[in-house]
Order: sequence, then structure tokens, then C-alpha cells
Amino acid sequence: QGVHLELTEEEQSMLLKLGMAERGDCNCTECIALVMRTVLNRVESSRFSSTVRGVLYAQDQFTPVMDGSFDKAVPNDACYAALDLVIRGWDESQGALFYEFCEGESWHSKNLKLLTEHCNTRFYE
Repeated sequence: QGVHLELTEEEQSMLLKLGMAERGDCNCTECIALVMRTVLNRVESSRFSSTVRGVLYAQDQFTPVMDGSFDKAVPNDACYAALDLVIRGWDESQGALFYEFCEGESWHSKNLKLLTEHCNTRFYE
């Protein structure tokens, strides 16, 4: 928990915008932080790009990047609080590499291991 992440200004900005585009509406700092952590877990995984930009812009991965809402996102206070948590080393993501917002069965729920659920958002390995 004592790890302090070093993120560039661009990386911080991208995580803030993704947090807002994905979960800013729920205004839940922990849920937004889990979304941010999932991106960082991918950066740390050999299965994905080793940069925040590379992870976010990978083909067909993040709906807000694909539909343009990412570019228009204006982070709210919950997003800034979430980023602060993540930078200070908070991580309850259990290594999640995927997340989705849905109820019932989905491709994710049938093919991936559910790790945790928060604010109607499922996080998978």
C-alpha cells in the first residue's frame, strides 16, 4: 500500500478522462479508482501495451475512446479524488484486467473470472 505511483501529466489526464467517461456519473471515488487501476494493471501486464496511451487506444477496448466521449470528458471531483487514491498506492482491484457495466450474463461473465463488483460494475481477471 505504501507505493507512490509516478504518472506523467498526460497519463494522469488520460486516467481522469477515462474515469469520468466510464463512471463519473456514479460519483463513487472507489469505483472510478477501480477503473483507473484496471488500466494500470494492464500497463503492468505483459498481455497489453506498457503505456497508458497504448492500453486506452488499443483497438476495440474502451467504449469511451471509440465513441469519442473520452475526448469530451471533463473530470469531476470524484475523478480527482480517485486519481489521488491510485497515486498514493490504493489498490483493491485484485489485479483486474477487464470491467463492464451490465446485469445478467455477458461474454465477460461467461469467459472471465469475476474478481469484484462495485457500483454495478464488474471487474474481471
